[in-house]
Amino acid sequence: MVNKSAQATIAEAVTPSLSSLSIGALTLTPAFSADERSYTADTTNNRNKVRAASADSGAEIALTLNGKPVENNTSLTWDAGKNTVLVAVKDASGASTEYEVTVNKL
Repeated sequence: MVNKSAQATIAEAVTPSLSSLSIGALTLTPAFSADERSYTADTTNNRNKVRAASADSGAEIALTLNGKPVENNTSLTWDAGKNTVLVAVKDASGASTEYEVTVNKL
């Protein structure tokens, strides 16, 4: 006989993710999806504003450009050639997810 008063709750693990990611008006390839972790974009611009947002308002978002910390929602200056933007989103539990965008300055 099953004791209906004793029920187990199974919590599904939730990975922190971004709800949006944009670099100025550049086209990300592939198009942004919270499940996609790697993107490329080409530009002739010297600077573009990078914006990343999480669906979890309590999540922390940290960005680096070519290994140096940068602020979210600010304009970044590109070096000629390949530039790597890493975006890490971390939730209150400490779980984190990283996104990478390679911006090619033509």
